[in-house]
Amino acid sequence: KADFVAAGQRSLIRDDFPEGTSLPLWRVIEYAIGESDGTASDVLLRLADGPAEVQKYLDEIGVKDMAVKNTEKELGKDVKVQYENFATPNAAIALLTELQTGISLDRERSKLILDFMNESRPGPNRLRGLLPENTYVAHKTGTSGTQSNITAATNDIGIIKLPNGKNFAIAVFVSDIDRALAFYRDKLGMEVRADATLPEMAGFRWLTVGPPGQDDVQIVLMA
Repeated sequence: KADFVAAGQRSLIRDDFPEGTSLPLWRVIEYAIGESDGTASDVLLRLADGPAEVQKYLDEIGVKDMAVKNTEKELGKDVKVQYENFATPNAAIALLTELQTGISLDRERSKLILDFMNESRPGPNRLRGLLPENTYVAHKTGTSGTQSNITAATNDIGIIKLPNGKNFAIAVFVSDIDRALAFYRDKLGMEVRADATLPEMAGFRWLTVGPPGQDDVQIVLMA
C-alpha cells in the first residue's frame, strides 16, 4: 500500500487491491505498460534504484533530450514537477528504435515489452485510431491533467507494423490542446464533436473533432 499513487492518478493496482497485494514482476510490467498504472511505474522505478539510475541507462544507450527525475507519486503532489520530466519526439523515436533493434535488451524481453504495448488499453483512439482492427500497434500513451485550461501533454508513441512486413516508429506529442483544437477546427475546417472537462478526474479534458458531414469519423485530442 505504501507504493500506491494518490487518488486521481491512474492505478488499477490501487483500485483492484485496496489492501495491497503481491504480484510477479512480469505482471507489474504489464500494469505499467498496458494500463499506464502509476503505482506499477513507481514500483519498477524503485526496483531500478530510482529515476537517477533510469536516467543513467538512457544516457548510456544514447537517448538524448529525455529527462526522468521524479516518481509518479511526486508528480501527483506538485503539478509543476511534470515539467522537469520531459522528452522530445526525436528522443522517443530513439528509444523505440533501441527497443526494436538495439542490444541493450535481449530479443525475448524486447518482444515481451512490445507485446504489452500492443495490448495497451489506454488511448484506443490515438495512434491506433482508424487503423484496421488487427493492426499491430505497440504504443504507449502519456496524458497529463488540465490546470487552468492548460493541458501539459497528450502523447502517444509506438511502433506500427505495415502490411508489407516493415515497421515504422512514430511519436505524436500535443503540448497545448487549445492550439491543437485551433489547428483542426480553424485550419482544417473540422467541427468540434465533444469538449468536456471532468473535475472528478483531476481536470481531465475529453475533446473530439471530425470532418463535417462524416459523423462516423472523429479524432480524439484528449482520451
